[in-house]
Amino acid sequence: MRRFPTLFALSLISALGLSCACGAEVDGNPADDYNPDLGTFEGQWRDSVHTALSYAYEGHALKIGKYEMPIWWKVYGNKPAGGRSLYISLHGGGATDASENNGQWENQKQLYTPSEGVYLCPRAITNTWDLHFRPESDAFYEQIIQWRTIGPPPR
Repeated sequence: MRRFPTLFALSLISALGLSCACGAEVDGNPADDYNPDLGTFEGQWRDSVHTALSYAYEGHALKIGKYEMPIWWKVYGNKPAGGRSLYISLHGGGATDASENNGQWENQKQLYTPSEGVYLCPRAITNTWDLHFRPESDAFYEQIIQWRTIGPPPR
């Protein structure tokens, strides 16, 4: 039952382009305007997530257990006052070899050009027919949403 909220959230983010508090960026290189209020519980939480996921920004990949999810993103337009939109675009493929799925991932990166927002394409963690919908993938999508909601890590 835990998978439904994650998939539902991904659908909402993809369909509506929900806002996220991402820094001013060009081609995925953030300006360091991250500035949490460490005097509040929310600020401390944001800072802890920010620190914990900074490796994902640096290495363009999330790692959980034996799985790794490469991530690619590009930032479009000017940052609105309420934060950037987040678009998560999942590649096709599945039930084939890694080189075919890698080609699908590369193709996905070029399919859409939003006028504003972070366009993020994760590479599925498996090559199975259900490559984006494996239970093991849920934690990765949750981290992507948290990471992009909080903003880029410090330089």
